[in-house]
Amino acid sequence: MVIMNNFHLEGRYPDYLDSLYKKYKKKNTGDILEQVEKLSLWLQQQL
Repeated sequence: MVIMNNFHLEGRYPDYLDSLYKKYKKKNTGDILEQVEKLSLWLQQQL
């Protein structure tokens, strides 16, 4: 969830976007998206 929070900060701090582009490449982002989808599914199942 800490990694997901990094992406949320971009909305509040537009200058932060450049550092995100440098830090997260396509493969990393795909892995993170897969984890987010799994977490989302799990959370929905808990309701």
